[in-house]
Amino acid sequence: MVIQKIAAKEIWDSFIQSVNAFNQLTQSWAWGEFQKNVGWKVERLGVWENDCLVGVMQWYQLPLPFGWSYGYAPRGPIFLEEEKSNEAANLLFAEIKKSLGNKGVFLRCEPMQKIQQLSQHAPEHAVAMQPQYEWLVDLAQDEEMLLAGMHQKTRYNIHLAEKKGVCVQNMHKQDFENAWQVFQQTSERGSYHLHTKSYYGKMLAFDEAKLVGAYDKDILLAVTLLWTFGDMVTYVHGASDYTQRNFMAPYLLHWENLKRAKAIGMKWYSFGGVAPDDDLSHSWRGITRFKKGFGGKMYAYPGTFDLVFDKNKYWLYCVSRKIKNSL
Repeated sequence: MVIQKIAAKEIWDSFIQSVNAFNQLTQSWAWGEFQKNVGWKVERLGVWENDCLVGVMQWYQLPLPFGWSYGYAPRGPIFLEEEKSNEAANLLFAEIKKSLGNKGVFLRCEPMQKIQQLSQHAPEHAVAMQPQYEWLVDLAQDEEMLLAGMHQKTRYNIHLAEKKGVCVQNMHKQDFENAWQVFQQTSERGSYHLHTKSYYGKMLAFDEAKLVGAYDKDILLAVTLLWTFGDMVTYVHGASDYTQRNFMAPYLLHWENLKRAKAIGMKWYSFGGVAPDDDLSHSWRGITRFKKGFGGKMYAYPGTFDLVFDKNKYWLYCVSRKIKNSL
């Protein structure tokens, strides 16, 4: 096996789309380009065997105090076959360690599939950066079956929004200012994490990103930010005007998103992260209940793993995080 950087978008995306049961946006080429625009260093590595691509990993180099850094691979690495993964993983991890140099502390991976090398050599379940549980709706069903799979209250609220005259339409890029105001309102109301305005603006520069809004005449009631990759549409962020909550706009908005995704041949609609079933005190319980109301299934990722390159520096990093979190 040999390792090489991949510079062709078509090779990269076609491999990911051919391997995964559903396509994770964070390993896509366009998402990597978006992260470059945000300011992260991005590298795409491929492992080849007999001229056949058998594994890939898109990873980002992120800063730590003292001039240190670490690598981060959201939903990576990805391998063609499980039996090829051990040797390929060793090559990838060694290359990243070399790239980080003596200032590199660890590589954080949140893979889609179980990887023996991580389970054996990176037992620390680190602080998650991506949700471990994701809620997916299978769009292979017809619309009647999709509706039948929803919670009764969700169906009721969809019909109520329709009855109240809520209209769902694609928003233009220049409408982002209106969307941002609703984003801010929702974040302040629920203490949800909100990236900077510039972050979302840079995301919307990509054709894969789209804003969809629910309106009462010209009043924006709710908005979703979607990202399309491969056969999946992912709900990246959403918000709604709490003062207009009686319109039940978010319910109709997601229903229209589901129907439109199905109409263009998508196989999956991802609602993004949800709380685990056994954590009744999780801060996401409310939003999880909303997402599950649309029917679907939960996908559980293996977890978050830190492959440590420098044990002393990693220990200091962990201690500093504990101190910071205790303040």
